[in-house]
Amino acid sequence: MKYLWFLLILIFFITSVNAATIGVNIAESLKGNLKSTVEAQDSIMVVASDFQNIGSVTYNERSRLDIFEGDNIIFTSWSPEMIVKPGEFESNKLYWAKTHEGNFSARLRIYYGGEIEEKEIKVPEMDVFVPGDNFQIYVPRVYGNTLRIFVKSKTDVKNLIVLPVSYPLGWIVEQEEAGPMEANQLKEVNIDFSAPEFRETGLELILMSSDGGYYTTEQISLKRESGFSMYLNMFLDWLVLKFV
Repeated sequence: MKYLWFLLILIFFITSVNAATIGVNIAESLKGNLKSTVEAQDSIMVVASDFQNIGSVTYNERSRLDIFEGDNIIFTSWSPEMIVKPGEFESNKLYWAKTHEGNFSARLRIYYGGEIEEKEIKVPEMDVFVPGDNFQIYVPRVYGNTLRIFVKSKTDVKNLIVLPVSYPLGWIVEQEEAGPMEANQLKEVNIDFSAPEFRETGLELILMSSDGGYYTTEQISLKRESGFSMYLNMFLDWLVLKFV
């Protein structure tokens, strides 16, 4: 009998300890620390941001750069969305090409875990963007939520930047830093986007070298591939990369 009492007391003690342990709430925090720099070369402004997760939970993070002329937003640039763990840094560069004279201001926003960190950016003195014909886009296609284009350059480029300029309100279309390319090389560039409801639409892209040496604007149509033609076009894209 005494063993039964001992067993019951032991079970009660273990249950109480577990309940107390579960009842202890560890304080969680959702915090971030933003540092940024601004540079300008010719007609290109580059806003570089370093965002550190100084909280205790992992979250998604995305950067956004808005350019204002007066009270109106005339340009928005988005970075890819990334997962940032506590203590980690996420670095982004967002670009803007000045296409005309005006009174401009800028705002950098960091979206993280449902929160927003915001910083006003002073726009430095810049030249006006003068488009040329150095870059050319071939066979733009939309697969799911990705725009795939092939780009050819007349010259060697250290770092190709593709900026989506005009797209439907409410969409997120990410800029793409595509890296170096050689003259006459055909380079595949994939641009991710998020659309609450996709529809066929036009899209203006600025293709430029990150050093401000070359600029081209292109107008393309967005039409989502589907069915058999989607797989056929994916195969044709593969052939283009292999043999062109």
